Amino acid sequence: MDELSNNSAGSSYDGVYSSYAERQIISAVLLVASIVGLFGNALVIAAVVLSKKLWNATYMFVLNLSIADFVTCAYVIPINTAILLSTEHMPALMPFCTVAGFLYTLCFGCSINNLLCIAINRYAVVSVSKATYSKLFSQRRTAVAIMLTWLVPTCAVLIPILTGCLQLGFDKEYLSCVVDTQNSSEGCILGRMACLVPIQFCLISWSCVMIFYRIHTHAKRVQHLAPIEMQVYGDQRMQQPNLNNKLQVEVTKNLLFVVGAFVVCILPYSVCVVLSFTLTNTAIVKKIVPTAFAFLSINSCLNPMIYGLKHPHFKTVFRCIVRGKFAEIPDRIWK
Repeated sequence: MDELSNNSAGSSYDGVYSSYAERQIISAVLLVASIVGLFGNALVIAAVVLSKKLWNATYMFVLNLSIADFVTCAYVIPINTAILLSTEHMPALMPFCTVAGFLYTLCFGCSINNLLCIAINRYAVVSVSKATYSKLFSQRRTAVAIMLTWLVPTCAVLIPILTGCLQLGFDKEYLSCVVDTQNSSEGCILGRMACLVPIQFCLISWSCVMIFYRIHTHAKRVQHLAPIEMQVYGDQRMQQPNLNNKLQVEVTKNLLFVVGAFVVCILPYSVCVVLSFTLTNTAIVKKIVPTAFAFLSINSCLNPMIYGLKHPHFKTVFRCIVRGKFAEIPDRIWK
Protein backbone atom coordinates (compact mmCIF):
# COMPACT_ATOMS: atom_id res chain seq x y z
CA MET A 1 0.00 0.00 0.00
CA ASP A 2 2.84 2.34 0.89
CA GLU A 3 4.53 1.52 -2.38
CA LEU A 4 1.39 2.40 -4.32
CA SER A 5 1.10 5.71 -2.51
CA ASN A 6 4.74 6.47 -3.23
CA ASN A 7 4.28 5.73 -6.91
CA SER A 8 1.16 7.85 -7.13
CA ALA A 9 2.83 10.67 -5.20
CA GLY A 10 5.74 10.76 -7.60
CA SER A 11 3.76 10.25 -10.80
CA SER A 12 3.08 13.97 -11.37
CA TYR A 13 6.70 14.86 -10.71
CA ASP A 14 8.64 12.16 -12.53
CA GLY A 15 9.98 14.17 -15.47
CA VAL A 16 11.69 11.80 -17.91
CA TYR A 17 11.49 8.91 -15.43
CA SER A 18 9.00 6.12 -16.04
CA SER A 19 8.17 5.74 -12.35
CA TYR A 20 9.13 6.79 -8.84
CA ALA A 21 10.74 3.35 -8.38
CA GLU A 22 13.22 4.19 -11.14
CA ARG A 23 14.15 7.36 -9.30
CA GLN A 24 14.64 5.37 -6.09
CA ILE A 25 16.96 2.89 -7.82
CA ILE A 26 19.11 5.64 -9.34
CA SER A 27 19.15 7.45 -5.98
CA ALA A 28 20.36 4.28 -4.25
CA VAL A 29 23.21 3.95 -6.75
CA LEU A 30 24.16 7.61 -6.24
CA LEU A 31 24.11 7.28 -2.44
CA VAL A 32 26.34 4.20 -2.49
CA ALA A 33 28.77 5.98 -4.82
CA SER A 34 28.73 9.01 -2.52
CA ILE A 35 29.44 7.03 0.67
CA VAL A 36 32.16 4.87 -0.90
CA GLY A 37 33.66 7.90 -2.63
CA LEU A 38 33.79 9.94 0.57
CA PHE A 39 35.72 7.23 2.39
CA GLY A 40 37.97 6.35 -0.53
CA ASN A 41 38.91 9.88 -1.55
CA ALA A 42 39.47 10.88 2.08
CA LEU A 43 41.87 7.94 2.27
CA VAL A 44 43.73 9.13 -0.84
CA ILE A 45 43.99 12.69 0.51
CA ALA A 46 45.26 11.40 3.87
CA ALA A 47 47.80 9.12 2.16
CA VAL A 48 49.32 11.93 0.10
CA VAL A 49 49.38 14.30 3.09
CA LEU A 50 50.94 11.78 5.48
CA SER A 51 53.57 10.14 3.25
CA LYS A 52 56.42 12.13 1.71
CA LYS A 53 56.89 9.20 -0.67
CA LEU A 54 53.82 10.54 -2.47
CA TRP A 55 55.04 14.13 -2.61
CA ASN A 56 55.83 14.56 -6.30
CA ALA A 57 54.15 16.02 -9.37
CA THR A 58 52.22 12.87 -10.27
CA TYR A 59 50.63 12.48 -6.86
CA MET A 60 49.86 16.18 -6.58
CA PHE A 61 47.61 15.73 -9.61
CA VAL A 62 46.14 12.62 -7.98
CA LEU A 63 45.54 14.61 -4.79
CA ASN A 64 43.84 17.38 -6.77
CA LEU A 65 41.66 14.81 -8.54
CA SER A 66 40.64 13.28 -5.20
CA ILE A 67 39.71 16.70 -3.80
CA ALA A 68 37.39 17.29 -6.77
CA ASP A 69 35.86 13.81 -6.36
CA PHE A 70 35.48 14.34 -2.60
CA VAL A 71 33.52 17.58 -3.14
CA THR A 72 31.32 15.78 -5.67
CA CYS A 73 30.61 12.95 -3.22
CA ALA A 74 30.14 15.24 -0.21
CA TYR A 75 27.81 17.81 -1.75
CA VAL A 76 26.85 17.41 -5.42
CA ILE A 77 25.61 13.81 -5.29
CA PRO A 78 23.65 14.16 -1.99
CA ILE A 79 21.82 17.29 -3.20
CA ASN A 80 20.95 15.63 -6.51
CA THR A 81 19.73 12.57 -4.61
CA ALA A 82 17.50 14.69 -2.36
CA ILE A 83 15.96 16.40 -5.38
CA LEU A 84 15.51 13.08 -7.15
CA LEU A 85 13.68 11.55 -4.19
CA SER A 86 11.43 14.53 -3.54
CA THR A 87 7.77 14.11 -4.54
CA GLU A 88 7.06 17.82 -4.91
CA HIS A 89 8.86 21.06 -5.64
CA MET A 90 10.96 22.14 -2.64
CA PRO A 91 11.88 25.86 -2.86
CA ALA A 92 14.10 25.61 0.24
CA LEU A 93 16.51 23.36 -1.68
CA MET A 94 16.82 25.61 -4.74
CA PRO A 95 19.78 27.75 -3.51
CA PHE A 96 21.66 24.57 -2.59
CA CYS A 97 20.72 23.13 -5.97
CA THR A 98 22.27 26.11 -7.77
CA VAL A 99 25.49 25.72 -5.79
CA ALA A 100 25.49 21.98 -6.62
CA GLY A 101 25.19 22.82 -10.33
CA PHE A 102 28.17 25.15 -10.15
CA LEU A 103 30.28 22.69 -8.15
CA TYR A 104 29.36 19.84 -10.50
CA THR A 105 30.63 21.74 -13.55
CA LEU A 106 33.70 22.91 -11.65
CA CYS A 107 34.64 19.47 -10.27
CA PHE A 108 33.81 17.66 -13.50
CA GLY A 109 36.05 19.99 -15.48
CA CYS A 110 38.78 19.81 -12.85
CA SER A 111 38.68 16.01 -12.92
CA ILE A 112 39.14 15.69 -16.66
CA ASN A 113 41.87 18.36 -16.62
CA ASN A 114 43.69 16.48 -13.86
CA LEU A 115 43.46 13.25 -15.83
CA LEU A 116 44.99 15.08 -18.78
CA CYS A 117 47.84 16.27 -16.54
CA ILE A 118 48.34 12.73 -15.21
CA ALA A 119 48.41 11.28 -18.73
CA ILE A 120 50.95 13.87 -19.95
CA ASN A 121 53.00 13.41 -16.77
CA ARG A 122 53.24 9.65 -17.23
CA TYR A 123 54.10 10.08 -20.90
CA ALA A 124 56.97 12.34 -19.86
CA VAL A 125 58.14 9.73 -17.34
CA VAL A 126 58.55 7.03 -20.00
CA SER A 127 59.81 9.26 -22.82
CA VAL A 128 62.22 11.93 -21.52
CA SER A 129 65.29 12.01 -19.29
CA LYS A 130 65.05 12.66 -15.57
CA ALA A 131 66.61 16.10 -16.01
CA THR A 132 64.08 17.10 -18.65
CA TYR A 133 61.23 15.67 -16.57
CA SER A 134 62.37 17.66 -13.52
CA LYS A 135 62.29 20.87 -15.58
CA LEU A 136 58.89 20.12 -17.12
CA PHE A 137 57.30 19.25 -13.78
CA SER A 138 59.07 21.54 -11.37
CA GLN A 139 57.17 22.60 -8.25
CA ARG A 140 56.30 25.96 -9.78
CA ARG A 141 55.02 24.54 -13.07
CA THR A 142 53.09 21.81 -11.29
CA ALA A 143 51.41 24.42 -9.08
CA VAL A 144 50.49 26.48 -12.16
CA ALA A 145 49.08 23.38 -13.87
CA ILE A 146 46.96 22.59 -10.80
CA MET A 147 45.63 26.15 -10.75
CA LEU A 148 44.69 25.86 -14.42
CA THR A 149 42.77 22.62 -13.79
CA TRP A 150 40.37 24.71 -11.69
CA LEU A 151 40.56 27.98 -13.66
CA VAL A 152 39.51 26.53 -17.03
CA PRO A 153 36.21 25.00 -15.82
CA THR A 154 35.55 28.10 -13.70
CA CYS A 155 35.73 30.28 -16.82
CA ALA A 156 33.73 27.70 -18.80
CA VAL A 157 30.79 28.11 -16.41
CA LEU A 158 31.09 31.75 -15.23
CA ILE A 159 31.34 33.37 -18.66
CA PRO A 160 28.07 31.78 -19.95
CA ILE A 161 26.34 32.62 -16.66
CA LEU A 162 27.42 36.27 -16.81
CA THR A 163 26.25 36.53 -20.42
CA GLY A 164 22.86 35.14 -19.39
CA CYS A 165 22.78 32.17 -21.75
CA LEU A 166 23.36 29.52 -19.06
CA GLN A 167 21.30 28.85 -15.95
CA LEU A 168 22.53 26.47 -13.28
CA GLY A 169 20.34 24.73 -10.76
CA PHE A 170 17.11 22.74 -10.79
CA ASP A 171 16.04 21.05 -14.00
CA LYS A 172 12.40 19.98 -13.74
CA GLU A 173 12.69 17.58 -16.66
CA TYR A 174 15.62 15.53 -15.32
CA LEU A 175 15.01 16.38 -11.63
CA SER A 176 18.67 17.22 -11.21
CA CYS A 177 20.86 20.03 -9.95
CA VAL A 178 23.23 20.53 -12.85
CA VAL A 179 21.96 22.78 -15.65
CA ASP A 180 18.47 24.18 -16.10
CA THR A 181 18.06 23.02 -19.70
CA GLN A 182 14.67 24.76 -20.11
CA ASN A 183 16.12 28.23 -19.37
CA SER A 184 19.57 27.81 -20.95
CA SER A 185 20.69 28.25 -24.52
CA GLU A 186 21.49 25.01 -26.34
CA GLY A 187 24.58 26.68 -27.78
CA CYS A 188 25.83 27.57 -24.28
CA ILE A 189 25.31 24.04 -22.99
CA LEU A 190 27.12 22.50 -25.95
CA GLY A 191 29.83 25.18 -25.71
CA ARG A 192 30.37 24.36 -22.06
CA MET A 193 30.80 20.68 -22.95
CA ALA A 194 33.14 21.63 -25.79
CA CYS A 195 35.41 23.47 -23.32
CA LEU A 196 35.49 20.56 -20.88
CA VAL A 197 35.60 17.39 -23.00
CA PRO A 198 36.77 17.16 -26.67
CA ILE A 199 40.23 18.75 -26.49
CA GLN A 200 41.10 17.05 -23.22
CA PHE A 201 39.75 13.72 -24.44
CA CYS A 202 41.85 13.84 -27.63
CA LEU A 203 45.02 14.77 -25.72
CA ILE A 204 44.40 12.07 -23.11
CA SER A 205 43.87 9.48 -25.86
CA TRP A 206 47.05 10.56 -27.65
CA SER A 207 49.09 10.40 -24.42
CA CYS A 208 47.77 6.94 -23.55
CA VAL A 209 48.52 5.58 -27.03
CA MET A 210 52.05 6.99 -26.93
CA ILE A 211 52.62 5.57 -23.43
CA PHE A 212 51.59 2.08 -24.50
CA TYR A 213 53.77 2.42 -27.59
CA ARG A 214 56.79 3.47 -25.52
CA ILE A 215 56.30 0.67 -22.99
CA HIS A 216 55.77 -1.93 -25.72
CA THR A 217 58.81 -0.75 -27.69
CA HIS A 218 60.94 -0.65 -24.54
CA ALA A 219 59.94 -4.21 -23.59
CA LYS A 220 60.89 -5.52 -27.03
CA ARG A 221 64.26 -3.76 -26.96
CA VAL A 222 65.39 -4.95 -23.54
CA GLN A 223 64.04 -8.49 -23.37
CA HIS A 224 67.20 -9.96 -24.92
CA LEU A 225 69.72 -7.72 -23.13
CA ALA A 226 71.75 -8.49 -20.02
CA PRO A 227 71.14 -6.22 -17.01
CA ILE A 228 74.54 -4.56 -17.33
CA GLU A 229 74.15 -3.59 -20.98
CA MET A 230 73.23 -0.08 -22.03
CA GLN A 231 70.22 1.02 -24.05
CA VAL A 232 70.05 4.07 -26.31
CA TYR A 233 67.00 6.35 -26.24
CA GLY A 234 67.32 9.13 -28.82
CA ASP A 235 70.51 11.05 -28.11
CA GLN A 236 70.89 9.92 -24.49
CA ARG A 237 72.19 6.65 -23.07
CA MET A 238 70.39 5.08 -20.15
CA GLN A 239 71.26 1.99 -18.12
CA GLN A 240 69.04 -1.08 -18.42
CA PRO A 241 65.91 -0.44 -16.37
CA ASN A 242 66.43 -1.20 -12.69
CA LEU A 243 63.76 -1.88 -10.06
CA ASN A 244 62.83 1.81 -9.85
CA ASN A 245 62.31 2.06 -13.63
CA LYS A 246 60.13 -1.05 -13.56
CA LEU A 247 58.16 0.49 -10.73
CA GLN A 248 57.61 3.65 -12.78
CA VAL A 249 56.25 1.56 -15.63
CA GLU A 250 53.93 -0.25 -13.20
CA VAL A 251 52.71 3.03 -11.70
CA THR A 252 52.12 4.37 -15.21
CA LYS A 253 50.02 1.35 -16.17
CA ASN A 254 47.96 1.63 -12.98
CA LEU A 255 47.27 5.34 -13.45
CA LEU A 256 46.17 4.60 -17.00
CA PHE A 257 43.44 2.41 -15.46
CA VAL A 258 42.22 5.56 -13.70
CA VAL A 259 42.20 7.51 -16.97
CA GLY A 260 40.49 4.65 -18.80
CA ALA A 261 37.81 4.28 -16.12
CA PHE A 262 36.96 7.97 -16.35
CA VAL A 263 36.74 7.87 -20.14
CA VAL A 264 34.40 4.86 -19.99
CA CYS A 265 32.20 6.61 -17.41
CA ILE A 266 32.09 9.98 -19.16
CA LEU A 267 31.32 8.83 -22.71
CA PRO A 268 27.66 7.74 -22.24
CA TYR A 269 26.69 11.00 -20.52
CA SER A 270 28.59 13.20 -22.98
CA VAL A 271 27.08 11.41 -25.99
CA CYS A 272 23.58 11.70 -24.50
CA VAL A 273 23.97 15.44 -23.87
CA VAL A 274 25.10 16.05 -27.45
CA LEU A 275 22.38 13.85 -28.96
CA SER A 276 19.65 15.43 -26.83
CA PHE A 277 20.35 18.79 -28.51
CA THR A 278 21.05 17.56 -32.04
CA LEU A 279 18.36 14.95 -32.73
CA THR A 280 14.80 15.86 -33.61
CA ASN A 281 13.28 12.98 -31.63
CA THR A 282 15.10 12.85 -28.31
CA ALA A 283 12.60 11.01 -26.12
CA ILE A 284 14.69 7.82 -25.93
CA VAL A 285 17.93 9.73 -25.35
CA LYS A 286 16.39 11.75 -22.53
CA LYS A 287 15.29 8.53 -20.85
CA ILE A 288 18.93 7.36 -20.85
CA VAL A 289 20.43 10.60 -19.48
CA PRO A 290 19.66 9.93 -15.76
CA THR A 291 21.27 6.47 -15.95
CA ALA A 292 24.26 7.93 -17.80
CA PHE A 293 24.59 10.62 -15.10
CA ALA A 294 24.55 7.94 -12.38
CA PHE A 295 27.19 6.00 -14.32
CA LEU A 296 29.33 9.14 -14.51
CA SER A 297 28.93 9.77 -10.78
CA ILE A 298 30.19 6.26 -10.00
CA ASN A 299 33.61 7.31 -11.27
CA SER A 300 34.05 9.50 -8.19
CA CYS A 301 34.42 6.38 -6.06
CA LEU A 302 36.32 4.19 -8.55
CA ASN A 303 39.71 5.93 -8.45
CA PRO A 304 40.53 5.11 -4.78
CA MET A 305 39.61 1.46 -5.45
CA ILE A 306 42.05 1.35 -8.36
CA TYR A 307 44.79 2.94 -6.23
CA GLY A 308 44.16 0.49 -3.39
CA LEU A 309 44.09 -2.60 -5.58
CA LYS A 310 46.73 -1.76 -8.18
CA HIS A 311 49.00 1.11 -7.09
CA PRO A 312 52.04 -0.12 -5.11
CA HIS A 313 52.65 3.08 -3.11
CA PHE A 314 49.02 3.80 -2.26
CA LYS A 315 48.36 0.16 -1.37
CA THR A 316 51.06 0.26 1.31
CA VAL A 317 49.98 3.60 2.80
CA PHE A 318 46.27 2.65 2.70
CA ARG A 319 47.01 -0.52 4.64
CA CYS A 320 48.88 1.42 7.33
CA ILE A 321 46.10 4.03 7.70
CA VAL A 322 43.24 1.52 7.83
CA ARG A 323 45.07 -0.58 10.44
CA GLY A 324 45.96 2.51 12.45
CA LYS A 325 49.69 1.79 12.14
CA PHE A 326 50.74 5.32 11.24
CA ALA A 327 54.31 4.72 12.41
CA GLU A 328 54.75 2.22 9.55
CA ILE A 329 53.79 4.70 6.82
CA PRO A 330 56.75 4.98 4.36
CA ASP A 331 58.49 8.37 4.65
CA ARG A 332 55.83 9.65 7.03
CA ILE A 333 55.81 13.36 7.80
CA TRP A 334 56.66 12.85 11.45
CA LYS A 335 59.06 10.44 13.12
